[in-house]
Amino acid sequence: MGRKKKNIIIIICVLSIVIVYFLINFLIWGIVAPKKKIYFLNNEVSLKYERKKRNNGIISVVYKDSAGNDYIFDRNGKLTGYYDVGGGADFPGYDAAEINPSDDSDEALIYSLGQKAKTVFEELIIDKSRISQYELITSETFTSYGVCQFSFVKSINGFNTNDTLSIAIDRDGKIKSYTGSRQGIFDNLTVNADRSDIEKFIDEKVNSRYKNQTVKYNVNSMTIDKKKNKFYIRCFVGVETEEYITGDEYEYRLKSVSYTHLRAHETTLH
Repeated sequence: MGRKKKNIIIIICVLSIVIVYFLINFLIWGIVAPKKKIYFLNNEVSLKYERKKRNNGIISVVYKDSAGNDYIFDRNGKLTGYYDVGGGADFPGYDAAEINPSDDSDEALIYSLGQKAKTVFEELIIDKSRISQYELITSETFTSYGVCQFSFVKSINGFNTNDTLSIAIDRDGKIKSYTGSRQGIFDNLTVNADRSDIEKFIDEKVNSRYKNQTVKYNVNSMTIDKKKNKFYIRCFVGVETEEYITGDEYEYRLKSVSYTHLRAHETTLH
């Protein structure tokens, strides 16, 4: 085989690898524009592409505005997150808390901010028809950073899920962050789980882990989650032994889950 023919084959191979690389990237990430303009809380914002990221199997693309704030988009170009990391941005109509001048307590301020959070939630949720599926859970205090967290949580059969839209607002009513990357991930999911079985599972796990110790524990939360196409209940447990206090996490695999997603039939996972 002549040198010229070898060089042609090498070039073809290199081009094939490059094409496959870009094709795979396109299938995973879609088309990523270097710049874009969006309406965020009724305000036009110019954004510049920053980076791509993958977290727990969720693919997203990060853009920044002129103030350095992060805007997170899913692979379909839908906004699923915002982080005030560049010194703040103003959103007329959404910033500034409206409180009763005669009551300047934190309780009154948090209530007022909660009303603001509901408005933001209804504006930013991707599918407006799903608004009624979420319940607002409000933090009772401000953090050391001066923000209050408002979480809109989807529940199934009495269990909270990891489909949560969270909004953090500071004392001045400025929106500091918004996260909602798992919207719709548990739609059409029916969970058949007995709480007593889960409590028994936790009891066995704790006693196995802390053998020959006097232990007190309290189940702080049970949250439905999904990992690698498997559904489970993430159990957060506060544990107190004779020597220390700690927190444990246990994963209860759901034995019977019915799940339909863009299909006419139902699939049962065991």
